[in-house]
Amino acid sequence: MSIHFARTSPVNEHFIGLTSIIEGFAADDTPALYTESKLDLDTDGINNGQIIEPNPGHLGGSGWDLDHQWKTSYDQAGSWLCALEIPYFVLPGGFAARHGISLGMVGTVLFHDEHVHAVYADSGPSTKYGEASVKVHESFGITIVKNGRIRNIGIDSGVNILMYLGTQVAKPNTHFTIDQINQIADPLFNKFST
Repeated sequence: MSIHFARTSPVNEHFIGLTSIIEGFAADDTPALYTESKLDLDTDGINNGQIIEPNPGHLGGSGWDLDHQWKTSYDQAGSWLCALEIPYFVLPGGFAARHGISLGMVGTVLFHDEHVHAVYADSGPSTKYGEASVKVHESFGITIVKNGRIRNIGIDSGVNILMYLGTQVAKPNTHFTIDQINQIADPLFNKFST
C-alpha cells in the first residue's frame, strides 16, 4: 500500500521526532497533511487504576509518557477518551491552530503495510511530534497491556499519519464511535491510497 498525491506543497514545521511533513492533495483537490515520524505511546485518559510502567524498548521504543494525564484534550459528552479504547493521535501544542485543525479531525495512522483510522484527540508538548493511543499501537500488533500492566512501548521511526483537513468525526463534548471514525476515513483514505 502506498500513498499518492496529485500535487504537494511543503510545510515548514520542525519538531523532535518529526522526519517530514507535506500538504498533499488528491485528484479531486481533497487536502491532507502527511507526516513521517516516530510514534510514542500516549496513555492519557486511562484512569482505571492500571499501572503504567517504562519499558527499555521494544521496536526501539523510547516513549515513556512522562506527561500522562487523566484526561485528553477532547471531551466526549462529559468524559475523556480512553487510550485503551479509542484510536487517537496527538498533535503538538500550537500545531493544530496553525493548520486550521480542530479536535475530532479524522486521520489514518500507517505503519508498514497496516493502517488504522484515528481521531485527533489530544495536544502534547509544543516541541514534540509523534504520539498515539494504546489502541493505535495495538492495531499494529504491539502488545501494550500485559498482565494488567501497560507496557510503555513506542516505535522509533517509519510511522505516517495522513490527516484529512476539514473533517471532524464529532464536535467536542459529543459522543462518537470507532465505526463513525471509519465511515468518514474509509472513503478519504481510498482517495490517497494505491
